[in-house]
Amino acid sequence: MTTKPNIKHKTKKTADKPRKLTKKEEEEYQRLMNEAWQPIAKSIREGKIRLPWFRESQ
Repeated sequence: MTTKPNIKHKTKKTADKPRKLTKKEEEEYQRLMNEAWQPIAKSIREGKIRLPWFRESQ
């Protein structure tokens, strides 16, 4: 009679959980996101990119 290996269920490691961003990192992230969106937002405003759900707010 062979004994089955004792396989324990994999427990979640703390590393799997994304850590809370520090205030500084949070601000850096926001800044980068805003920077990335600038050219897109600009061309939407200029009407180069047409979005059916975007209406000029005038």
